[in-house]
Amino acid sequence: MRRHASKLRPDQKLRLDRYLDAHPAIRILYEAKESLCALLNIKHRTKKTCQPLINRLIDWIWKLRYSGFPAMETLAETLDKWSAEIARMWRFTKNNGITEGFHTKMEVIQRRAYGFKNFTNYRLRVIEIAPICRNHVWLIKIRPCPVFGGEPKNRGRTRGETESERRKGAGKTATGTRH
Repeated sequence: MRRHASKLRPDQKLRLDRYLDAHPAIRILYEAKESLCALLNIKHRTKKTCQPLINRLIDWIWKLRYSGFPAMETLAETLDKWSAEIARMWRFTKNNGITEGFHTKMEVIQRRAYGFKNFTNYRLRVIEIAPICRNHVWLIKIRPCPVFGGEPKNRGRTRGETESERRKGAGKTATGTRH
């Protein structure tokens, strides 16, 4: 009953039809669920073709709100609150799945590394799991992190230069001699 009718095998369709024939009230609810799912699964529409879909959604909300079943009334309230997002979904198909997946991976790193004290180490681990983002400046560039306390450790150094080399070169002039 939870699987969409289009994804049922022939033997499953036969069993479902027998069950729904024996329970006509459940048939009405099942067909309503399938119709609402079909409405919500519509994608790639123009602004003009979205208007009839909005009217159908409003009709569904009205039917559910006045059905007399508390669960249906709750569904009507949910659809009503999300109606603008549903309409945008019909028109535009962008989503934030990649961002959510990346965020989940970062949370896994934090969970596994309980008590991290070194933000640079955490940043390197995040870069390691996200090869797509390696070329983005905001991940590669080392910059101050006020959340984790201050400046990065290599501030003022060139790549490959050690702290002692930096100190030695601090007093040199343009000719390479000390003052």
